[in-house]
Amino acid sequence: MNYIPIVAQALGIIILVSGVSILANKKFFAKAVQDIIQSQGLLWLSGFMALCMGAVLVAMSSIWSSGAQLFVAVLGWLAVLKGVLILVFPEPTVALYKKVINDGMIMFCGVIALVLGVVLIFVSGV
Repeated sequence: MNYIPIVAQALGIIILVSGVSILANKKFFAKAVQDIIQSQGLLWLSGFMALCMGAVLVAMSSIWSSGAQLFVAVLGWLAVLKGVLILVFPEPTVALYKKVINDGMIMFCGVIALVLGVVLIFVSGV
């Protein structure tokens, strides 16, 4: 059975709700990011979780075709990359987060998450 459409739909819902949350609670989101980058344990945990989630997505969608499978594969590799960067290069990652955590970037991330969530739900075809 091909689970990719179900995974794409679930990711779409998660990312869509995350985007709405970011846009509706910009100050809360900024504070949450600040808390993560100030705590080595939370930073390590977020990197580890990104790596684990990315590895699972990559393993599930090893064949790059089109539609949902392509989106899941790309998201998986991006999550792996994020996890590796946080775990292997924590200081530069924190410096980058500190540079980009502003209202404009928060709005941009929220809109991108919103659009990506809708696209994933749409391409899932479920």
